[in-house]
Amino acid sequence: PWDYRYRFQVAGANIMIREYDQAIGEYQATLRLFPTFIEAKNGMAVAYALKGDRRTAERLLIEVLAQDPGYHSARVNLRAVRKVKL
Repeated sequence: PWDYRYRFQVAGANIMIREYDQAIGEYQATLRLFPTFIEAKNGMAVAYALKGDRRTAERLLIEVLAQDPGYHSARVNLRAVRKVKL
């Protein structure tokens, strides 16, 4: 479907069932439809973090905060990504 909100919801559902690669694909599709939808980029960062790719998650969260420095969820997620020890 071409509805970005639908793709965003499907991505979130994929995270809930630990299908992180599927979630990332849905977030990417969401962003192709609505490139400035920072909630999707934040969600994609979470998916990358959960699959263990902290560098990509951190980069995406920094991009989100560059667009909206006041986006609390992204700030909290960035703090969490930076605290995780391997």
